[in-house]
Amino acid sequence: AMNTLMEALKELQQNTREWKKSKAGELCSHMHVECWNGKFMCSGCHQEVSDPERVSNEEQLMKNIGANDFSEPKDSVNRGVTIAFLVAICQYFDLYKVTAGEVLRDFIVP
Repeated sequence: AMNTLMEALKELQQNTREWKKSKAGELCSHMHVECWNGKFMCSGCHQEVSDPERVSNEEQLMKNIGANDFSEPKDSVNRGVTIAFLVAICQYFDLYKVTAGEVLRDFIVP
């Protein structure tokens, strides 16, 4: 199981390259956005995404998710990860001084 975990962690590390580029000051592609108070904000650079076509696409995605999500709160119990998994990720990537927002942006979302 530990080999599988390490392989998954290495894959996560490779998938964060675009995010790290945006952190380094390069042009961000706004790959992932979140809706905050009716505005779509880039998870990478925290800029508002205002392109009308992109906003329209994101709004349609939100409607589709809401219309097709039949889960209930009790269903979430089976979606979590173990504490051992979280500790392994923190140790492997040295995340002890990283904010929750950075972990979400750099590891969870990609």
